[in-house]
Amino acid sequence: MASERYFEILLSRSVSCVFGEGYSLVAQQLTLPSGRIDLLLQHCDGAKHVIEVKKDRAKSDAVDQVGRYVEDFKLQGAGIVHGWVVANEIPEQTDLYAAEKDIRTLAIPERDYAAIMTASGVSEEDLLGKRVQAGILIGGGVQSFPKNAVPLEDAITNLSADLRAYVVHQHSVGTFEFQSGKMQIAVIYKGVKIGGINRGHKHNFISSNIILDGADEAVLVNNGFVRVTKTQASSAHVHVYWKNKIDDVEALDNVLAHFSASIDRRLFSK
Repeated sequence: MASERYFEILLSRSVSCVFGEGYSLVAQQLTLPSGRIDLLLQHCDGAKHVIEVKKDRAKSDAVDQVGRYVEDFKLQGAGIVHGWVVANEIPEQTDLYAAEKDIRTLAIPERDYAAIMTASGVSEEDLLGKRVQAGILIGGGVQSFPKNAVPLEDAITNLSADLRAYVVHQHSVGTFEFQSGKMQIAVIYKGVKIGGINRGHKHNFISSNIILDGADEAVLVNNGFVRVTKTQASSAHVHVYWKNKIDDVEALDNVLAHFSASIDRRLFSK
């Protein structure tokens, strides 16, 4: 039987076929205070659509789950937001409950996958490949450091005076969220991890998941960031990121401003 990940990729590659003309995929796996959005669509009328994907039968708690995501996303300034539960089966009780909560539902049984693949030109290889397509914003990877959390005031102790002052200011005005572990301070903007400060290896870094086109790369290059590709010894996973020296606060500020504006434009503009 196909996995939930397989189902999510199928939906992400078949947006117009499944949801109708006028819909487009803008992001996947966005982290919110209440959880992580599977798919975020935008309609040509400007409304955003939060999609919660469930394999097999959808229960009423899936409705509550996507309802929380909708409210969280609205609080970030998203404007009009609709929620959906998309599952292989939507029981009548769940469907009625969703209607009460103003959440939309869509049932797509596994037997329909082949027809959707044909209509969308999607191959089996596509569905077993990368979860996120090129050019689609992914917000996953936000770290909570549950076991190795370090208070921000302790994490910035050994930073340069300029970088320490920058972090303190940004934290105080609430522009970014900072989450600190033993070696890293992750920099998060509206649920998307932009990058961070690696105190152990003495560099600032930008995550590859938010670099969507050549213009983004040009901003990084112009601010002294270099692309790094690293393969983990314990797995075949290839880790890609961009880094710059830790004390170049001006460059860090420039790229954080660029990518926070990019996130606002892609996720919160009408």
